[in-house]
Amino acid sequence: MTLAEGRTMSQVPSSRRDVTDWLFVAWIAGTVLVSFAFVGAPLIVAASSLLTRLRTEKRKQITLWIVAAVLSILTLLPFLVIWFGGAGSSFSDHPVAP
Repeated sequence: MTLAEGRTMSQVPSSRRDVTDWLFVAWIAGTVLVSFAFVGAPLIVAASSLLTRLRTEKRKQITLWIVAAVLSILTLLPFLVIWFGGAGSSFSDHPVAP
């Protein structure tokens, strides 16, 4: 993997790699935490990571985008199940307790 300066990751000082690793962990945590805000929020967080040092690390970007996509799909899953009629029963089938 080459960086913008034309160096490989093995040629980068370890302190910069450590910062990038912690930044990656923070971005994953932010993606998970923001997934409860609204449906597309994880994808916005993943897109905003392109403005940071993470854009040079292809494997971390792919991982971040996969996590964001899975969280977005999991957020939509209950709506999709109801929309496609997979819920099995509706609320009108059950009597309301007095």
